[in-house]
This record gives sequence, structure tokens and C-alpha cells, in this order.
Amino acid sequence: MRRVPRLTDAHKHRRLEFAGTNMGTNWAKFVWSDENKFNLDGCDGQGSYWHDIRKEPMYFSRRNFGGGSLMIWGLSAASPRPFSERTKRAGTAFLNEHSIPILDWPPCSPDLNPIENLGGILVQKVYANNKQYRTINELRLAVVQVWDAIEPGILENLANSMPSRLLDLISG
Repeated sequence: MRRVPRLTDAHKHRRLEFAGTNMGTNWAKFVWSDENKFNLDGCDGQGSYWHDIRKEPMYFSRRNFGGGSLMIWGLSAASPRPFSERTKRAGTAFLNEHSIPILDWPPCSPDLNPIENLGGILVQKVYANNKQYRTINELRLAVVQVWDAIEPGILENLANSMPSRLLDLISG
């Protein structure tokens, strides 16, 4: 079963209102931002196993002693994009400093944000073949290399997917 955000009636109303208002928007002109956390020992939430339902489930942790992680804040657009290693607060300050207006995004709507898909692509490539890293610098280098290797066509396709995302939301 896929995990999804819990939506209240108010969330649903704001999402539908957002979709209706923005159906004709030119999304190619938008800059998308998000933050991602990368861990030395692999990504969060990817562990699963089969077990006998008649027995108690087992719990696993690879981070018994904390490990290490890297938090990145990235921007993407349909055109070439910068990469930034910042926190969300610093990211918002960056957008303000460069007079980039912030769209009033509906709550609980990661399914609408194309950069979420870009984050998934990054995670798949950084941790391909269950890769783990020994140092934060090694992890940072891998993330930057993967980010730089992303084809601009992928970003364009993600931006162009917004009308269908909004239509899916409206059609329910």
C-alpha cells in the first residue's frame, strides 16, 4: 500500500481550487524547489521484507549510531537549473533575494510538484545497486554528479506534466 498524505475537506477544497485556477498556466516559466535528505547508508523508507503473518513483524535499522546525512535544497525549471545545498529557510531567502515570487501552493500536495519526481530520480541514481557512502564529501560529490547529469528534457517533461497532474486532481 502506498503512503499518501491525509487530506481534510479543507485540503481537498484548496487543491481543487488551485487546479481550477491554474489549468491554463504556462508552467514552463516556473522554478520548482524542494529539499531532499541523503543518508550515508542509503535512502529512507526503502526497506521491506516478507514475513509470516502468524509471527510478530521484525524491525530493522541501519542507523544504530546515527550515521550521517546531507540535506540539499534544489531548484529546477524547464530550462537549465542551479544546484544549491541549503535548508528550506535559506532557500526561501534565496528566492526572496532574487525576486522570485512564491506561488501559494495547496497543502498536502507533493503529487502536484514535479520536482518530487526529480528527487526520486536523484535517489535512484545516487543509491543505484544499494550504494552506500563512507563520508559526507563522497555522498555530496555523488549527488552533485547525478544532478549535473540530468538531461534538460527530463525537466521540460516534468514541467509539461502539470496540466495532466491538475486534470487528474480535478477528475478525482
